[in-house]
Amino acid sequence: MTSPTNLNLDVLYFKKVNGKFGWFENGNDKKDWKYIGEIKNGKPNGTGVLSSTFGKYSGELKNGMTARSRDLYIQKRKKESW
Repeated sequence: MTSPTNLNLDVLYFKKVNGKFGWFENGNDKKDWKYIGEIKNGKPNGTGVLSSTFGKYSGELKNGMTARSRDLYIQKRKKESW
């Protein structure tokens, strides 16, 4: 088991580029969401901290999303298919 001090943490920014939102290695700390934590396939995946000027989330992310944001996305998709 790896201890937290041995984790390799990286930084990503969530922002809109060319009309599409995505995760990028460069960003603006004052206007973009910033993620510091574990990354897989270019997206937050594992334990980390997601922060912006108006809030902070600390915990697990999977495939670039928090558990709550995944639940909301799934609910929205189900409503669209009804």
